[in-house]
Amino acid sequence: MSGEVAEPFMRSGTLHVFAISGLHIALIAAIIAGVLRGFRVPRRYCALIVVPVIWFYTAATGWQASAVRSAVMATVVFGSWVLIRPPDILNSLAAAALIILAADPQQLFQAGFQLSFAVVFFLVLFGNLFREWQARIASGDPLIPWEIRPWWQRAALRGATYFIGMVMTAFAAWLGSLPLIAYYFHLVTPVSVISNLIVVPLSGAALASNIAALFFGGWFPFMAEIFNNSAWGWMKLMLWVSEWTARWPGAAISISAPGPLAITLYYVVLTAIGARWFYNARLRPWLCGGLAVLGLAGGVETWKQASTLSLTVLPLDGGHAIFVDVPGPSNDLLIDCGDRDSARITVKPFLQSRGVGRLDAVVLTHGDVDHVGGLETIVENFKPNRVATPSVPFRSSVYRKLLESRTITRLKPCDTIGNWQSLYPQPEDNFPQADDKALVLRGQVGRTRVLLLPDLGRLGQNALLERNLDLRSEIVIASIPRAAEPLCDALLDRVEARLIVIVDATRQPDARAREPLRERLARRGIPVLYTSQTGAITIEPRAKHTVVSPARAGAQPLGVAPFTGALDRTASDRRRAASPGSLRPSE
Repeated sequence: MSGEVAEPFMRSGTLHVFAISGLHIALIAAIIAGVLRGFRVPRRYCALIVVPVIWFYTAATGWQASAVRSAVMATVVFGSWVLIRPPDILNSLAAAALIILAADPQQLFQAGFQLSFAVVFFLVLFGNLFREWQARIASGDPLIPWEIRPWWQRAALRGATYFIGMVMTAFAAWLGSLPLIAYYFHLVTPVSVISNLIVVPLSGAALASNIAALFFGGWFPFMAEIFNNSAWGWMKLMLWVSEWTARWPGAAISISAPGPLAITLYYVVLTAIGARWFYNARLRPWLCGGLAVLGLAGGVETWKQASTLSLTVLPLDGGHAIFVDVPGPSNDLLIDCGDRDSARITVKPFLQSRGVGRLDAVVLTHGDVDHVGGLETIVENFKPNRVATPSVPFRSSVYRKLLESRTITRLKPCDTIGNWQSLYPQPEDNFPQADDKALVLRGQVGRTRVLLLPDLGRLGQNALLERNLDLRSEIVIASIPRAAEPLCDALLDRVEARLIVIVDATRQPDARAREPLRERLARRGIPVLYTSQTGAITIEPRAKHTVVSPARAGAQPLGVAPFTGALDRTASDRRRAASPGSLRPSE
C-alpha cells in the first residue's frame, strides 16, 4: 500500500490485518486445525498436518519476521499435541526471537519485529490476569449449576465470555503497541480497540473463505467461485469498517515521538502490572525506587521536548514551508505549504510527526502555486484557526480560488501574527509580479532575530530598502525569485546577517541557486547554507546562542550568537559582529 492508501488503516489501528503477519499464521493454523478436529482427526495427526502447512505459507510469503515468530510459536504449541506435553508460550516466544535474530540481527531495530514481539509478550503476560476477570464477569450466578440454566442464558453467557475475551485481547494488544506506534508512526489510536473487534473476525472469515475456495478450486469450480466472492465481500467490509472508524472524532491523535526514557518507563510499569511484581513485598521497594528515578528522568525528557521553541525550513519541489513550533498544544504557525503534492507527501507527515493536531495559523506569503497550492490539504487535516495573507491582491486564479470561501486575515506593515511582525508589503504596493510583493516577516527564535524573505524580487527589495526599516537580524532566510536574485548587496548591508539560509530546489532550474549568486554571497564572508545541499534546516534557541541544524547526514550544526550591546552601534562594529567568528560549531 502507498502511504496515502494505508493512512486510514494506520489511523484506525487495523493496518496489521492488511500485511503478512503473525495473525494470518494463527488464523490459518486455527482454521485448519478446527476443520480437522471437526472430522474427528486425532490431535497428534492434526499437528503433523498443520505445522508443514504454516511453514510453507511462511516461506511463500517471504519469511516476514512476524510470520516466522508466529510459525515458531505455533510449532511449539502443536508440537505439544504430538508429545503430549503442555506448551510454554513465553519460552516459544523467546525461541522465535532467538531464531530470527540469529538469521538477521538487524531485525532487532526494525519496527515490525519490535511491534510483533511486544504485542504478543503483553498478550501472554496479561492473559492470565484477564482470564480471571473474564471468568468473574461471564460466569453468572455461581449458585446455579450450569446444566439447569435455560438455553438462552447459557448462550448469552458464552457470547459474553467470547466478547469480553475479544475486548481484553484488543486492549492488551493496544497497550503493548502504544509507545512503539507513537514512536514510529507518531499516532495514538484509541479507536483501534473497537475497530479490531470487528475487523479481526472479518479477516478470519475472509481467510476461511479463501482456504475453502482453494480446496474446491480443482474439482468443484462453482463452489470455489462462491467462496471467492464471499472472501471479496468480507474484505470489502473490512476496508469499509477501517475507513469508517478512522473518521471518528478522536480516532487517532498525532503526537511527537516519545523519548527512550519515557518508553522504558511505560514498559517497566506495564510489565510490573502484568507480572504482579507489586504483590512481592521484597521486590516492591526496589521497584518503586527504580520507577521513581525513571519517572523523574522521563518527565525531564518529555518536558524538554514539549517546551522547546523551534523553526524548521522544509525545502519542497519549487517552493518551501516554514514551521514555527511553539511550546504547548496551540499557537503553532505554518508559513507557506508548498503545492498540493508537496503538502500531501511532505508537509502533512512532517506536521504529524511533530504532534500537530491543529494549527493556530497558516500564512501565505504570495500567490505562487508552488508556495500555496497545498492549502486545502493543510486546512482539511489541521484545521487552522485563521489564514493570513498580504494586504495586496494577486492575479493567480489558483490563489484566488483557494481563498474565495475563507475568512482571511490581511497583514499590513506592523501587524503581528504570533511572535512575527509583518514588514512588507503595504496595500498600495501593487507590482505586476507576485514575487515583488511577497510578504516579509521578522520574528525571534529565543534571542535571535530571523528575517523571512520568501521569493522577494528586486523591485520588492528596493521598495523594502526605501522605507528605512530596521531590518537587522542574525539569520535571514530567503528563497529564489523567478526573475531576479535574492538578497541584493544593499539589502544584505542593511540586514547585517550572521547566517544566510538560501532555500533552493535541486530539480527546478528557476528555483535553483546559480553560480553567480553563490560567488556573490561567498565574497561577503558570511556563512551560507543552501537547502539543496543541507536538506531541511531546524533552528532552536539555547542559553547563549541559537543552534542551526541541517538535516543532511554528516552536516555540522552551527551556533549563531545574538547581537549584543546597544542597537545604535557604529557600522564598523556591526560589520565586525557579523564576521564568521560569530558563528561556530554547536556543542
